[in-house]
Amino acid sequence: PPKTGADQAASIHDLVLFKEKDLDKLLIYDWHERLSLVDHFYAPGATLELVERERQTDLGDFAAAPYEHRVEGDDAERRVMLARTGTLRLKGQGGAGVFRERRVRLEKTIRVAADISGFDVDYQLENLADEPLTVLFGCEWNFAMLAGDAFDRYYLSSRSDNHGNLNSRLGLDAVTSFGLRDEWDQVGARLEFEAERPAAIWTFPIKTVSQSEGGFEGLYQSSAVIPHWRLTLAPGKPERLRMRLALEFLPPSPYRKQGT
Repeated sequence: PPKTGADQAASIHDLVLFKEKDLDKLLIYDWHERLSLVDHFYAPGATLELVERERQTDLGDFAAAPYEHRVEGDDAERRVMLARTGTLRLKGQGGAGVFRERRVRLEKTIRVAADISGFDVDYQLENLADEPLTVLFGCEWNFAMLAGDAFDRYYLSSRSDNHGNLNSRLGLDAVTSFGLRDEWDQVGARLEFEAERPAAIWTFPIKTVSQSEGGFEGLYQSSAVIPHWRLTLAPGKPERLRMRLALEFLPPSPYRKQGT
């Protein structure tokens, strides 16, 4: 609010101005860095809205923790092996605040080959407990392709050529490919995720609240893309997932609209 008083005039620096509504909804403090290949375990009933707002507790301790790692291979192909034995905290019976813990071993191998524009990721998940465990396993990616509301930067999948711009919040089921296309300045580039097993997809924008002389406003920073699978992990029986992230340059899309 402006300063008050007979001999004190309000200046622009004394005013709290908002350039858009509901900025308070953007004030979410991330508990982990917005990187890629970040591993999450959620309860089977997790939703896009809860995950975006950080109100859906990650059951595991994998997202912000160190992994064992080693690098193998030669100039033709490099392999980065990462592994962690972690703990999932599951709600137990007996009321609020009651949890039971389950140990899970996660191994992932990233393969980069000289003749491929992109890389492969192989996951192996093993339930170390003595009873089955049902979870949503998600692999979070974050992509910064600048303008979130530009018409020539958008999502596409095996189900549609255009799911909307990079500000879009999406909840898709059973897709085998999902990507981001950038046609800025008529240069066609597609970053595409391909899954060996059909995946559900969540997307949402990552924004910050910034103050300028014009007031507070939300600024697009990047897009979170979380392919996820509902898995029932049997004791001692590893579950495997495979995906590829590919980058290719294409001619401008025939669906591209002219504009600025």
